[in-house]
Amino acid sequence: MQLSCWGMGGQAYGLAFAGAMLFLTTPSMAFKGIRQIPYPQAEQVTRTAAEAVIVRSGSESCLRGKLTNALLDLTMSCSATGRSSSLCKLAAQVSSQEGEFSLAQMTTTAETLLDLLDTDSVQP
Repeated sequence: MQLSCWGMGGQAYGLAFAGAMLFLTTPSMAFKGIRQIPYPQAEQVTRTAAEAVIVRSGSESCLRGKLTNALLDLTMSCSATGRSSSLCKLAAQVSSQEGEFSLAQMTTTAETLLDLLDTDSVQP
């Protein structure tokens, strides 16, 4: 599956990080201003982004944006549904990191995410 990239610049990453920080500090307030998708959809978006990273389906910056956004969606969905699986913990940890993902970091994260999606996501 080919992912399209919408020219995300540094501002989008800053907004995503600010949203994650807001979410991590005041979850009840964060849900009012940030979109939240259902958990099964967040899992699928995460799987699609991880697979795209592994096969390099797009530019590095596009893949970085897709993976980051997928992890933010997954983190919010995990919180909203009360899930605390290894998948949810990894998503929260990675989405709150400062700095830019290298391609090697994205690949390692994508492989781990796919492993967890196959084994861990069925647990609340």
